[in-house]
Amino acid sequence: MHVTSVRRSPLGESPVCGTTGAIEGHGANPAPARALAHRPHPPPMGPMDAETEPAAKTRDSTVVSSHARELSAQPETALQLSARERLHRIVKARPLRIGVVSGLGYRNVKGSLERTSAHLRTLPDIPHHVVESPEDVSTTLDSYEAAGVDIIGVSGGDGTVSMVATHLLTRWKSPTPPLVAVLRGGRTNMTASDVGMKGNQVGALKRLLAWTENPDIDAASLIERPCIGVGSPGHAPSCGFFVGGGAIYQGSLDTWRFRDASKVPGMRTGLGTAANVAQLVGKHLWSRSAFAPTDATFTVDGEGPKERSWCVFMATTLNRLALGIDPFWSGNTEPIRMTAVAQEHKKLLRGGLVGVWGRRNRHLTERNGYYTYGGRRIHLALPEGGVTLDGEVIKPVNGDLRMGVAGNLTFIVV
Repeated sequence: MHVTSVRRSPLGESPVCGTTGAIEGHGANPAPARALAHRPHPPPMGPMDAETEPAAKTRDSTVVSSHARELSAQPETALQLSARERLHRIVKARPLRIGVVSGLGYRNVKGSLERTSAHLRTLPDIPHHVVESPEDVSTTLDSYEAAGVDIIGVSGGDGTVSMVATHLLTRWKSPTPPLVAVLRGGRTNMTASDVGMKGNQVGALKRLLAWTENPDIDAASLIERPCIGVGSPGHAPSCGFFVGGGAIYQGSLDTWRFRDASKVPGMRTGLGTAANVAQLVGKHLWSRSAFAPTDATFTVDGEGPKERSWCVFMATTLNRLALGIDPFWSGNTEPIRMTAVAQEHKKLLRGGLVGVWGRRNRHLTERNGYYTYGGRRIHLALPEGGVTLDGEVIKPVNGDLRMGVAGNLTFIVV
């Protein structure tokens, strides 16, 4: 087993995923912004060039289960057949090769990494690398590709999954990226909640390794998700699954400061996130002074533009977000779902808070300041500030940010 030792982040968070223009750190001592041009990266792809954007499946066909009883209950789509065929091929390709990547997410720093590493030390044939930066991820995954790894186990938070996704969709040379098994090692674990393995890391890892020893297609599910590429023209994109701006961007910075400064037990965990978000929402409901308005203009698949001062906007390809919210009510089946709320919104209690759970009502109208869309390409003009991509801060170059489908990744759950 190969373990790469790295310095742990004092914040206990996953490092940034790639770069787009400049990326800021967070917490009491944020890392200095670094220009993308100073870091090695492949040429721009995906959202930077609509003509070369890879094809992707629509959201209503992204979940694929290998369980025979689920497949037999409905007509088999091309995607289901493809996924089942891929499982058959994987099962036939014994012995299956697996490599594990561990990031420095909150749970890992608090002990999960030691337990996972201790278990893997008993399995010298399973390569395991601890990563802290995109360069670490690229070095590790290049070695896994050379070794012909079939499944990559990702132990970490949303930022670690995002770094792995960026490499697989921009640097992986083989035609088909490996399957990805996500183990919960971060603080929020939103991506893992949608496509990850259940239970604690060591238990999930043991199930995965046992399955690779005796693979059974009836005991595994494949889940496919489009990945959002986020970047500025002339710069390589970073890839992830959730983009947030306005109140999400400002609230993330405020929450990181709150958690890092808190002396109260439990406030440096997801509980601290929930507590700070609750007080920010309460302040907004009372006086609308919690967040400064964000001036931005966006177009979705070339339609628009929508130019306003916004309270919040978000885009995702996940089916399930943190706390089970689903603030998208358009019914559109395009791969990227986007919702934006104007700063001067109305009917918040009767409209907006109901819309958080994906339920449309007569108050959720653009006239009242609520917008929801589905698309494949989003162009965002953002003169000031930035966005978060899977919990990491990205600032656009010259206020010009492009989002688009960078490709699909397939996750395995056993």
